[in-house]
Amino acid sequence: MINGRLQLVRISKRQIRPNEKVGVFLFTKSDLVGELSSGAAILEAFSFDLYAGLNSTYHDIADFNVFTERPIIGLTHEDYFIPLPYFVAEAMYESPYYWMFADKAYCAKAAKNRGNAAEDLVSDYISGFFGAGNVQRNVNIKIKKSTTLTDVDILAYSEDTAFIFQVKSKKLTQKSKKGDLEQITADFEKAVRIAKDQADLCIIALQNPEDYNFELPGGETYSPRKVSKFETVIVLLDQFPAMSHLTHILFGDELDTTPVAFGIFDLETLLAYLKTPGRFIDYIHRRTLYSKQYRAANELQYLGYYLKHGLEKLEENAFVYITPEYGQIMDAMQQQANIHEVKRDFPSKIGRNEPCPCGSGLKFKKCHG
Repeated sequence: MINGRLQLVRISKRQIRPNEKVGVFLFTKSDLVGELSSGAAILEAFSFDLYAGLNSTYHDIADFNVFTERPIIGLTHEDYFIPLPYFVAEAMYESPYYWMFADKAYCAKAAKNRGNAAEDLVSDYISGFFGAGNVQRNVNIKIKKSTTLTDVDILAYSEDTAFIFQVKSKKLTQKSKKGDLEQITADFEKAVRIAKDQADLCIIALQNPEDYNFELPGGETYSPRKVSKFETVIVLLDQFPAMSHLTHILFGDELDTTPVAFGIFDLETLLAYLKTPGRFIDYIHRRTLYSKQYRAANELQYLGYYLKHGLEKLEENAFVYITPEYGQIMDAMQQQANIHEVKRDFPSKIGRNEPCPCGSGLKFKKCHG
């Protein structure tokens, strides 16, 4: 950093000695484009000329850095430098959204497509886990035939439980990405608060189906199943920082329990490690019911603690902060052929033919025994 501006070292292939490791990050245009017809356009969109002074507005850590949007550095017309390949993948995922949302004529359609894509992903995960016959997407709930109350993004059934999955694609604003806590909180509230309010209305309607009309996107009438238990899960497309902490901050003491909210890829991880609908029901139920007694920075820490110890009811006013190492339990589990080999601290006397205390619905000998 010189005079408040980021200065990049000018590098060219002629300056690189054969034994210097930086050479592995140098590419020619043909290396990157190959025979791909759209390759040149992609390269132009995600690269910048080292000598063009495009980072002239970058003065401190909170300012926009063109390198995050265009992480391929052009040295010459034919030579390119990619110091952080991961940034290229991240930019290819993130940047198009900003281009689309900058187009006012296309902005609304882009937001709709983004939301549909998020629901598609979650629907695929949930249908594969609960079974397609137990999952219904986009159920419109109406007070009268012409007055829409709300809608369920994804409704899933297992045993005597209905899951209301509300999927939100609210994007982190650029100000949030700079680390502005107030803006992060505002973005998060717009996503989670709306989802929680919608889910509450859905549960009321599902508990009293005779008072409401349920319709599918094509206008067909839908008859919800009669169940006695309801769980809300809020799934966000963007991975907000410290999502669990933000949820507690957002709702504070206004609710007896704090809703479960996590990222879309956290959902994929949960389904992979919990394995069965029974265990997923038990996990979400305990996460919600004892949300004021356990606190963790992210969902993987909750999951690791659950797999190791369970989430049991604590004594009144007792509190557990789940430390980061519990998020690493999954790394250890990856080395095992079966995740059930990771033992939980269950009571010592459990009959092998008794139901497993983890809530999977399996016998103990076939689960954690």
